[in-house]
Amino acid sequence: MAEDMPTGERHATRRGRIALLALIPALVLAVIAAAWIAGASSFSLNAAGAQADLEARLSELTGEPVIVDGTAQFSLLPSPLLTLSSVRIGADDGGPILRIEGVQAEFDLLDALLGRTDIGRLILLRPSLAYPEAAPEQAGTSPGAATAASPPASAEADGAGEAGPGNPALDFARDLLGRFEGIRSVELREGTFRPKDGSLGITNVALRLDWPARDAPAELAGSFVWRGEPTEIAFRARTPAAFLEGGASELSLSLSAPPLRASFAGTGTGGERLGLDGQLSLSVPSPTRAATWLGRETSRLPDIGPMSLDTRIRLEGSEMTLPSAQVGLGEQRGQGALEMSFDKEGRPTLSGTLAFPRLDFDRFAQAVAPYPRHALDYQRPIPVAFIGDFDLDLRLSATEGGFSGLPLQQFAATLKFARGQGLLDIGDAELLGGRAQARLSLDLTGARPFGRGRIELAGVDAAGLAGLLDLGTLGLSGRASLTADVAAPITNWTNILREGEVASRLSVSQGQIAGFSPRLAEAGQSTLRLETDAAPVPFSSIEARLRSRGPYVNLEGLSVENAAGRIEATGFFSVLDDQLFVTGTFRPQEEGESEAGFTPSQEIGFRMQGEWPNPTVIVADGERPI
Repeated sequence: MAEDMPTGERHATRRGRIALLALIPALVLAVIAAAWIAGASSFSLNAAGAQADLEARLSELTGEPVIVDGTAQFSLLPSPLLTLSSVRIGADDGGPILRIEGVQAEFDLLDALLGRTDIGRLILLRPSLAYPEAAPEQAGTSPGAATAASPPASAEADGAGEAGPGNPALDFARDLLGRFEGIRSVELREGTFRPKDGSLGITNVALRLDWPARDAPAELAGSFVWRGEPTEIAFRARTPAAFLEGGASELSLSLSAPPLRASFAGTGTGGERLGLDGQLSLSVPSPTRAATWLGRETSRLPDIGPMSLDTRIRLEGSEMTLPSAQVGLGEQRGQGALEMSFDKEGRPTLSGTLAFPRLDFDRFAQAVAPYPRHALDYQRPIPVAFIGDFDLDLRLSATEGGFSGLPLQQFAATLKFARGQGLLDIGDAELLGGRAQARLSLDLTGARPFGRGRIELAGVDAAGLAGLLDLGTLGLSGRASLTADVAAPITNWTNILREGEVASRLSVSQGQIAGFSPRLAEAGQSTLRLETDAAPVPFSSIEARLRSRGPYVNLEGLSVENAAGRIEATGFFSVLDDQLFVTGTFRPQEEGESEAGFTPSQEIGFRMQGEWPNPTVIVADGERPI
């Protein structure tokens, strides 16, 4: 048909279509312009109503009265925006006041043209939450009571934060998000929230909450400075509405600050009992620093250095299981299964098993009671009160480790805290070719903390034991057994050294001892000097019993027996001035030559006195023990 039309008519028809297409955009622009003019006029006529609607919405969000001391400005393009300046939220009743330099509310263009003021995005510029000048009797509020902005005020007003049969935190979150429902995005810029006690609180707050629709994911991300530490946070809930109503939702959380790094990824349920199932990761350079940063200024945890935890977590209300826990204590890493629960008073209980390639108990002992470095350290209190803050029941094992300077291998141990009493029980361990057991208890229920300990060694290498006791120059060999019982008040090092008691018994069999010159056995007076090139003297047994209180050591009995005879002695030693006083006798076995080259025919008495390590030795034939 078109081909049958004359050429001129076809050109005219084509020009008509082009002209019509060109008119369509112009008509659309005209309609938009007309709508804009009509909408702007309508919004201008209802500006006071829009401001009132926004103030009412802010009051609904915070649960507090809203006062605008500044101006209200509106712009339609590029998107409808209502800005209020100098906004105050809060009653003049001594409670916190939230001051906001500017509140920006963005609306949907169509809603604005139709005269509706439903908020699509809310921006709070430089919000600052602070208490008015507090009266003396009002000071001292817990810092955690005012670390959030308007939400805590609303929660307090509506009772959402009160303890009850449900979960207070979830009740608060449910109430908060219920208030914000319909606002697709809320943003805080340069926020500052000061606690009532005047501490640092939260500053430099830059947070954004995006929740496009009730059935859409919700995301919170941003940064702030909490107690002087820069912090970044990111949270995402796949189905937040279902979560808050007790259903399940995918959850992810990331928190990063110098005192603490934490992350979680998994699922959660938000009924009356919070439920979580996913992967948890925590790391702190210092548990003490982290506890203080989290607001636990009264935390009594010792600073045991870096700690980390990577595990799957299953949480159901107050019961928590960590079936695949990997625990880091500095460079020491263990793995096992842990459980934690909280009683009605909020007291935690931790139990489970952990296995380590290496576990050094001395590292923790030094964190609690480091050795004094100067005079003031002797009087510094030893912080052991943390034992009463929680209950603990751990089964530990390690390939190697240390306890009280002893290099243990292949050992198992139990660590328990229960209502102010602590116990470390190392049931069995390999040590220097023999066996070792140790037990340390601490009781906080008395007038002052008191500790008791016991070490038992059996069949260990005597040379290795002498080295551990800093007696390596004696050149001791053989197999040794040792028991030592210790008791002392664990208050400070002064009281430990002054009042501590030690009772020990040492036995060594079938060995040699070197370092003593044969001239010491000659009658007369000489000075004890250990000689590394002295010939070793064999012995069949050495038995020693010592008891000390404070700096004073009693040698209750010493016997050394070999083929030549038997030495028996008693004595006294003062750690304060290194003064030694020992008396004893040597009783020969029989007449004749001995392995040492001499065997007198009668008993020899001797006395050793003076300053260690070079006391005077006096030997006299026929002299009885002094």
